[in-house]
Amino acid sequence: GGLYTFNDIIDAKEDSRHPIKKHRPIPSGRISVRSAAIFSILLIAGGLVAGSFLISDEVYRLYFIFIFLNIIYTLAFKKIIYLNLAIIASTHTLRFVMGATLAQHSFIFTDIAAFYLLLFNVAVTIHSMFNLKPYETPFYTRKAVACIQALCLALPLLLLTYTKYTLNLPIAAFWSGALLLSLLSYFKYFRPFIAKIFMIKLSLKN
Repeated sequence: GGLYTFNDIIDAKEDSRHPIKKHRPIPSGRISVRSAAIFSILLIAGGLVAGSFLISDEVYRLYFIFIFLNIIYTLAFKKIIYLNLAIIASTHTLRFVMGATLAQHSFIFTDIAAFYLLLFNVAVTIHSMFNLKPYETPFYTRKAVACIQALCLALPLLLLTYTKYTLNLPIAAFWSGALLLSLLSYFKYFRPFIAKIFMIKLSLKN
């Protein structure tokens, strides 16, 4: 909650000009920036303090990295082509690693790398269909997106089959889903359904 509030504070001016986002509490003025900042600081600080007592040092370090990545994403990398999506994929991968660590589930680097690549594939696919900014359009051509999709689908297979000669069930299921999403992204008929699945409310791109 603290990180999402921080992101909304930074984006408040831009969101105030957006037809949908302008109705959010901060851009609309229903909540002041000062109150939102205090709320954000309290939640982030509270999470760090509580985490120092409740979780292991290993998970706490991952949690700290997660917070750091989210902050630098909001402040510096949000508008940098592809790097923004790479960081988003990183934070979601960290969620996976933290959960696996808390559950004392063993995993190896190739599993994490495969998970990250598939997340990046999903992020690029969704972003290329919805909510592209004008300055991003030249970089998200169909050819560029297709190359990224192919690499992000092929590399997990190469990594996991080379090291383990097999795909574990969760990664195999995720890979199948990413493949299906990549294929459907080229058919306009399926885009409204994809928008509903990912809860995207913005207007669809042609």
